[in-house]
Amino acid sequence: MTEPMKQHGAFSWNELMTTDVEAAKAFYGSLFGWTLEGMQTNDMAYTMAKAGDREVAGLMALPSEAGTMPPTWGAYVTVDDVEASAKQAEALGACRI
Repeated sequence: MTEPMKQHGAFSWNELMTTDVEAAKAFYGSLFGWTLEGMQTNDMAYTMAKAGDREVAGLMALPSEAGTMPPTWGAYVTVDDVEASAKQAEALGACRI
């Protein structure tokens, strides 16, 4: 796995949870020219997406616990201090879930 972005405030990872992983692989592979590589984690299949030689995203099936949740992209942002960033976000109006 390539090293994720480690700069405070930078988007460091993207992940798709979907009901149809094969269709998503075909769509995004064609759209972006991604190379897709399947792997098995402890309890699920996971697909790494590469742009050139850099891993840029992951794709996985929505877990059964998600119920009727629609397919969704999640974006991860690097922060230097999680608790400080959460407190700042709350001070700016975010709600903690």
